[in-house]
Amino acid sequence: LKVIGLEDDPAIVDGRIRIGTILPVDGQHAGLGKAMRDTIEAVFSEVNAGGGVHGRELELVVGGWGANQDPEIWAAHDLVAKEPVMALVSPYVPNYDAELEKLATDKELPVVGPYTVLPPGDAGENRFSFYLLPGLALQAEALVEAAAVLTPPGESTLAIAYPRVRFFDEIAEAARLRAEALGFRSATVSVFEFGGFDGEQTAAEMREAGADAIIFLGNAEELGELARSADAGDWHPYLLAPGLLAERGIFELPADFSYRVMVSYASLPTDYSLSGAEEFERLHEKYRFGYEYDIAQVSAFTAAKVLVAGLENAGRRLNREELLLGLEAIDEYHPGLAPPLTFGPFRRTGSMGAHILRVDLVNDRFDPTTGWIALDGSGEAEEP
Repeated sequence: LKVIGLEDDPAIVDGRIRIGTILPVDGQHAGLGKAMRDTIEAVFSEVNAGGGVHGRELELVVGGWGANQDPEIWAAHDLVAKEPVMALVSPYVPNYDAELEKLATDKELPVVGPYTVLPPGDAGENRFSFYLLPGLALQAEALVEAAAVLTPPGESTLAIAYPRVRFFDEIAEAARLRAEALGFRSATVSVFEFGGFDGEQTAAEMREAGADAIIFLGNAEELGELARSADAGDWHPYLLAPGLLAERGIFELPADFSYRVMVSYASLPTDYSLSGAEEFERLHEKYRFGYEYDIAQVSAFTAAKVLVAGLENAGRRLNREELLLGLEAIDEYHPGLAPPLTFGPFRRTGSMGAHILRVDLVNDRFDPTTGWIALDGSGEAEEP
């Protein structure tokens, strides 16, 4: 009876805490997988060199997937079945995010920083999955908030256009519900078939509906087609889109849309701390890995730092439940290359908001004034 509850977790072996991840190890994504693995291992090596976490070293165990026909999620199932791990950090299983959440729930396994922009459903509903930054659904809601600043909701009509592809129904619905909550006079939703966008028809339909602002969830080429069709008719509503989808062609839009185009970003370099940027640079030099996959590396770096913070909060008597509580205790933690992150018993997305940038199409630049839209009640939405 004296030792019940004090036994080491099976994931703690010979004074080492085993942490898993799921990454591509061969095929076309192998380079990205190696970059993420190198980054996580570099962070862990630095922690171990400093004495570990409460005297224990961190060990990374990789479940790999690649060029074969097996679904990526199988690698996660295989790893969890064969290797006792305390948590998964920065796993990348494209198109299987919902299945990863289910696996985490079934196995009661903490998952920290899945590499994805499409968290399934409400990220707060799954107790075991901790997302670092807002996905496209939350960014779409932030864009609706920005539209509400630009044009009074009670007097305005908002339009939402999106392609009929997996998960985008949920993203558009999140935007529509946010528009409804903000009191927009109406919210028109237009869905188009993947690869079958008709900019002229969509512009005509939205103009007839009286749209003052459009949340556009298509790609850069489709956004350009919509803007050119609207410009040809001398109609210039506000156009708002996630930067991840629209940035590539954003400066090719008609000049008359200058300052009437807004893009959202989950994070910007302005979120970086000086110490975080220096640490990231130092790891690259010390462990000799490049910057080819810098976005994925930043995500892996941040996830590893958050996991370490959670382990430190959990204390010496470590198990998965204590780690969950340790992660929930993270409050306004700045990992260095992301906005301050906060979790809690009912919060599983660390940063609840988005940067909104206005586009200066005359000078081909983003307006240097960044607007931050908070979605958790921690701040007022201000005009970007």
